[in-house]
Amino acid sequence: MSLLSFRPREVQDNLINLLRERGIKCINLPIVEVKGLLSLEEVKKSLEDPYDFIIFTSQIGVLMVKEALKENLRAKVIAIGPETLNSLKNLGISAECISKDYNTRSLALSLVKRGVKGKRILLFRSKNAERDLEDILEREGAKTKTLRTHELVPNEKVKEAVNLVLREDIKGLIFTSPFIVKVLMSNLRSVEGKLIFSIGPSTSRALRSFGVKEIY
Repeated sequence: MSLLSFRPREVQDNLINLLRERGIKCINLPIVEVKGLLSLEEVKKSLEDPYDFIIFTSQIGVLMVKEALKENLRAKVIAIGPETLNSLKNLGISAECISKDYNTRSLALSLVKRGVKGKRILLFRSKNAERDLEDILEREGAKTKTLRTHELVPNEKVKEAVNLVLREDIKGLIFTSPFIVKVLMSNLRSVEGKLIFSIGPSTSRALRSFGVKEIY
């Protein structure tokens, strides 16, 4: 069985490596590129303000601000999942992963259990990301500030990806973000006959909005 993924080349894809180790052929064809949105000075200035928590929701977010990060960050640093956590630790940043299911809702609820009322929280997020995380924290009394570190934009590989999807030997597709769903599905008539794998509830919601019903 061959699977097709579409993650940006900047991401360290442990999932694909794991699948390959288990004998599953997996092709990654990046159909989006990362566009940085913040200057080094902007990030440094924000990090000078006092925060109780600093949250990273992706490896790319860490990559975009790594030059401004310091080992002695005064706030508690939270990563959404193991890959983001490893990216921080590789920079010498002490961080913790508290999300049971490695998605924004799970992260928010785990943080709420610790108590966020009156807490100041800085979030590094993609411009493409929804505000679900911030909304939950703010409803519980947290004061949030979000820095949009980067934006995902479609690249010239989309047409090639569509042609790959149509190949009979490609049995399944792996979607890792709502934006990647939008980019690919807007150029496809159907994914009928393919196994559809989704990472995260927001990605699954995006797939359902395009009429995909069976999602793993």
